[in-house]
Amino acid sequence: FHKHDSSEIVCYLHGEGFMETEQEDIPFQKGTILLLPPNIKHRSKSKNGFKNICVHVEDAALINTKILVGKDNETDDAQTLAKILARAFINKLSGIDGLLTYLYNAYRELVLMLISGNNLSKADILRAEIVANCNNVEYNIASALMGKGISADHLRVIFKQKYGCTPIQYLTNLRIAFACNMFEVYGEEIKVKEVAYASGYTDEFYFSRIFKKIKGITPKEYQRGISK
Repeated sequence: FHKHDSSEIVCYLHGEGFMETEQEDIPFQKGTILLLPPNIKHRSKSKNGFKNICVHVEDAALINTKILVGKDNETDDAQTLAKILARAFINKLSGIDGLLTYLYNAYRELVLMLISGNNLSKADILRAEIVANCNNVEYNIASALMGKGISADHLRVIFKQKYGCTPIQYLTNLRIAFACNMFEVYGEEIKVKEVAYASGYTDEFYFSRIFKKIKGITPKEYQRGISK
């Protein structure tokens, strides 16, 4: 048994067994997500072995008095983000703090959505979905607005009331912020086309137009400014 001073997100990638804690014993399998409160003794037990990724966080939104349980979605988005976050942390590239923060925020939003379920508003669910898919070139806002139990127009209205911008503006701002982090990490060693695709854009020239509209300069100019 062990414990931590911070909250802990545990995402299981393989195997099955039980998380034994002071509060209760919780079964786990591939895709199980647990949010553990600070200072609670726990341990994972499995007959045939398991693999998980644990993220310790000092985050007020993730501090609870009881253990929260969730399950990854059908496309394993939480497991994928956890792996990318762990890889980025372990490899420790120069200037990567901004990228780690971005990846963590995406992971955090998705985890909150998966463990909270119906406790989240429609706008919160859409926001978490946008954050989790901001780098996905196939993600489509129009499709995301459908199937939420309310009309797309009404969802746009309540989203803007809560977050101060439309869903597409929110997605665009996230993508450009991610692109800036990529430039800050890699400088002029990375091509604009590569950053565009990593930020969710298949068209380099469209990406450049959007980037200049938001930042006031082109991606190339932004790169050169960082390298000086």
